[in-house]
Amino acid sequence: MCGACAQVCPSGALKISGDLMSVDEVYEVIAKDRIFYDKSGGGVTFSGGEPLVQHEFLLAMLEKLRGERIHTAVETTGYAGWDVLDGVREKVDLFLYDLKIMDTANHLGVVGVGNSPIFDNLKRLVSSGSDVVVRVPVIPGYTHDDDNLRKIFAFAASLGGIKTINLLPYHGYGKSKYTSVGREYGLESVTALEKAEMERLADIVRGFGLECVIGG
Repeated sequence: MCGACAQVCPSGALKISGDLMSVDEVYEVIAKDRIFYDKSGGGVTFSGGEPLVQHEFLLAMLEKLRGERIHTAVETTGYAGWDVLDGVREKVDLFLYDLKIMDTANHLGVVGVGNSPIFDNLKRLVSSGSDVVVRVPVIPGYTHDDDNLRKIFAFAASLGGIKTINLLPYHGYGKSKYTSVGREYGLESVTALEKAEMERLADIVRGFGLECVIGG
C-alpha cells in the first residue's frame, strides 16, 4: 500500500488514485479557474464522499477561499456531529443538503445509519441563517415513493428557510467505478425514471410552495 509498485509499473496498469495535498497546493489548482468564477459568479463545491469527514482540512480550505472572495458550497449528507457543522457553517456560502428517506427504520436499513442527526442538523442550519438547498436523490425501489417524497417536501417546507429542492434522477454512471475497484454494483436492476415522472414529482414539490430544479 506504499505506492512504490505504481511508481515503477511500466504499463501504467497500477496506479494510486488521489494525492496528499496541502491547503495551498489545492488552492493553486483552484486559482487556475479564478477568471471563470469572477465572470460567472460561480465558485468551489466540496463534495465526496462526505467532506465533513475531513472537517479540519475543509475548514482551512473554506477560510482560504473566504479570504480570496471565492464562493463556496458544501455538498453533505448532514450525518455529522453538530459541533462539526457549527464549526464550518459560517465559512460556507451554500449547503447542498441531501435528504433520502424519512422513515427511520427504512433509512437505517438502506443507508446503514439513523436519520435523526440529519434532520436535527438541517433544522439548526436553517435556524442559524445558513443558505441551504435540499437535494433528493430519486432512486426507484429506494427513495422513489410518493409517501416518502411528500414527507421530505413537507419537512423542508416546514423549516421556513428552505426555498429550493433539487430532484436528482437516478443514473447508472457509477457502475464503471464499482467495476474498476472490483465491487458489486447493487443497483444493477434499477432503471432511470422517465422525464414525465420527474416533472410530476417537481409539480408536487411546487405544491408545497417550494422551487424545484430537476438535476443540479
